[in-house]
Amino acid sequence: MTECFTDLREAIAEAAPRLLAIGAAASAVRARGDAWSAREIIGHLIDSAANNHPRFVRGQLEDHLDFAGYAQDEWVAVQQHQSLDWKELVGLWRLYNLHLANVMEAAPADVRHRPVARHSLHRIAWRPMPSSEPATLDYLMRDYVGHLRHHLAQIFGLQEETASAQGVSSCRITAADALGRLPGPAGERFAKVFGRGNLDIEIYAPRVRDLQTPHTRDEAYIVVSGSGTFVHGETSEPFGPGDYLFVAAGVEHRFESFTDDLVVWVVFYGPEGGERQAATAGD
Repeated sequence: MTECFTDLREAIAEAAPRLLAIGAAASAVRARGDAWSAREIIGHLIDSAANNHPRFVRGQLEDHLDFAGYAQDEWVAVQQHQSLDWKELVGLWRLYNLHLANVMEAAPADVRHRPVARHSLHRIAWRPMPSSEPATLDYLMRDYVGHLRHHLAQIFGLQEETASAQGVSSCRITAADALGRLPGPAGERFAKVFGRGNLDIEIYAPRVRDLQTPHTRDEAYIVVSGSGTFVHGETSEPFGPGDYLFVAAGVEHRFESFTDDLVVWVVFYGPEGGERQAATAGD
């Protein structure tokens, strides 16, 4: 099992560049009137760090884990995270959590795993533990990281929902913002950045090899940077920045001998099977 401090550091490294890539304007958007924006969620995670910091220290110095909770909604409202600078919020969140990872790692393993009968994890934990069962500081620390990852997923889900909203009449997404989503959680070198009707826009930045397989819809590429050879069907030809490349649904294609800075916009559109198949079916 991964140590809690290792998991926390990995979460920070994965999320920090993606958070910054969201941008100031998008970070203030609320999906609903009563929902938190990305700024308010990060503000809440900073509050969570501030409240758990003394718990992680006192849990090593005292013989119990009986700590007070806090009113999270009221904390967010009072501090007005919505009006604060996005980059500064993300920077504070990152540095505070790196410190907490150090606090976790410094705690002796026998202290972290020591069973404690008196605790309040049935009230303050994200995943509550029954008051009748003994708790450990390690459980509290892992619960903290789980709560952090949960809210980060909320933020990235909110951005996907906002970008894909059918009510959007116009928007601007920069290549830098899109690249902030890479790599994905499993190391993916592509990410969806916008969707509307049967239109989907992705950013794609393969490294070393392009392992993609034929797609089920018509597809276009717009080369942002990099050069190499584009293989499609029986054809192989060079490409470079600014080029537009088209591949019909079902056609074998890939990038070969490409430079390390290859970045392309990917545009999927139309029905499954491609426009040509749809037109034939209508005859």
